[in-house]
Amino acid sequence: MHFYSPAAYEYLRTIFHLPHARSLRQWTSSVQPEPGFFIDVLKELQARVAGGSINKNCALMLDAMHMRSRVMYNTSQDKYEGFVDFGPDLDLGEDVNREVLATEALVFMLVGLTGRWKFPIGYFLINKIDADVQSRLVQIALNLSHEHGLLTDTPSRVTALVLTPRQWPY
Repeated sequence: MHFYSPAAYEYLRTIFHLPHARSLRQWTSSVQPEPGFFIDVLKELQARVAGGSINKNCALMLDAMHMRSRVMYNTSQDKYEGFVDFGPDLDLGEDVNREVLATEALVFMLVGLTGRWKFPIGYFLINKIDADVQSRLVQIALNLSHEHGLLTDTPSRVTALVLTPRQWPY
């Protein structure tokens, strides 16, 4: 929002609890913006939990946000961007067609249950993924969070709640 209208963002800051523009600039310059899970952010959260500045009890939130479909050439990386992208480290098999334009950004965020903190832990550029792929991404996010000491429940117990379409009760 700040990118499109700094004045509108400042107005929204009076209504909602949003970070200062300086914090946004610092975060975007320090984190690698490639699609995938942000291991650096998870390590930072792990350090804050170990230091006692935040509580490890958190919830995993995810949301798909519509974005404009277009292809752009990234001169610094010498590649075209705008297609479906799950990052270099994630192999989801043949279920995903990576040659179509992305229409949405699927964002994963950890939100503190007792504290006032929230951190994006990853995003993916998608074009209508099915429930099986989304379920695998949720399981990976839960496992990564647990590996970095952020969830109190075990991932196997939590991921039992993630149902695939074949398991839906109706």
